[in-house]
Amino acid sequence: MHRGSGQDTGIVRAKNTGTFDRSTLSWRIKLKRIQVSVRQLAIRYGVTFTGETPAQLEKESTPYWRRFLQDIADDHRQARKAASPLQDRIKSIEAMIVRVRAEQGDTAILERMLTEAINTPADDFDAADIPVVHPAAEHIARLLPLDPDALTVGLLNNLIPTPIRTPDTGSIEREGQVFIEGHRQRGHKGWYQVRQAIELFLTFTGNIRVQDVTVDHFRDYVAAVKAHPTWGQRTQVSQRNTVATFLKGIECDYPGVTYGFVRNKKYVITSPEGRKEQYTPEQVRLALQHATGDVRLALLLGLNCGMYWSDITRLKAEDVIDGHLHYVRKKNDHDKNSTKIRGSYLLWPETAKLLHFNLNVRKMLETYTTWRHEYGLPSHKALRKTVTQVIHEVVKDAEASRLYRAENVAGTHGRSYIRPFTPAQILTLDTALREVGRIYGLLPATP
Repeated sequence: MHRGSGQDTGIVRAKNTGTFDRSTLSWRIKLKRIQVSVRQLAIRYGVTFTGETPAQLEKESTPYWRRFLQDIADDHRQARKAASPLQDRIKSIEAMIVRVRAEQGDTAILERMLTEAINTPADDFDAADIPVVHPAAEHIARLLPLDPDALTVGLLNNLIPTPIRTPDTGSIEREGQVFIEGHRQRGHKGWYQVRQAIELFLTFTGNIRVQDVTVDHFRDYVAAVKAHPTWGQRTQVSQRNTVATFLKGIECDYPGVTYGFVRNKKYVITSPEGRKEQYTPEQVRLALQHATGDVRLALLLGLNCGMYWSDITRLKAEDVIDGHLHYVRKKNDHDKNSTKIRGSYLLWPETAKLLHFNLNVRKMLETYTTWRHEYGLPSHKALRKTVTQVIHEVVKDAEASRLYRAENVAGTHGRSYIRPFTPAQILTLDTALREVGRIYGLLPATP
């Protein structure tokens, strides 16, 4: 254990897990040259830290710092894996790990072999890129006069019968590994959170049959999630739901296996209410009075177009058509989202005048954050919520408020019947944005 030298960390941490510098509000591991600020963590993981003091921000950002370190470790492992000269051996070991787990065998040796193969230097041309022998056939391989080639390894592995999986012999641990691997192969960086949830659940079940999982296991897991020292309520909800989804999937794969307890409201963790951080009318006026340059552009993009920093990073000149800015929100722009909406925002004259596309968004964000702290203003993302409230409450147009958020009508009505951002809907939002511009003094008052 050690404390960061010359820094007010406030917390003694395990070696190589980093220190928190309260003077710069940043995490770092000096020897590894890893450093990230609280602001950068908030942007990377799409969260808002509400702490007012360095100590509060340290505590609040700790789980995201650990997540950041895990991201780095995962990225480094994938890079080493791609650079290894033993690609065939790596694939063979990974396949063998899946097979041995299905046979409920010990994979510890195979895991070490996989790590060694992944860490083999790219210029090690003498390393043997041959498949791995099944652990049960190792004693036969040792009797051979030479190291076995690929053909011999295949013959040896075929000597070991693979058990036929039936519902009666299904292992909850094997199913957990398959579930984790499925998420990992999708390439999403959040897959290790799935691993955290499943591995925690398996500490309560052990390697038992899927039909032997009981409400006691799930109840103990939910209690552990709620008591976790670094998981906030949103993370708790996510981790509980991950295991619930995992168990529901097993129900589909194994006829006769039913986990009714996953639907019992007693074991549901309630999602916290969304943060409704907004600028007051006085704060908007104060901001508009003092904002200049790119800070003012960021302010106007938040007010006029409801953009977050992640949206501003994607700004392109071709997004501006006929005095309107068209964009799909970054959080909604992914392949699996079939209902993503391309919003259309009438640009106020000043927004259009200041708008340019050679933006250094990172520097822009840092400057904006320093500026808003100077004037005691809320975060940038609060601008979107502020205008949504103004359109809903002052302009009194709920439809325009929804269009400003670029959100579809809920349910079947929105998915199958209502086409978003028709010419009439664009006109509706244009009218609301003109009124908002007048309210904030950015457009002349109506005669």
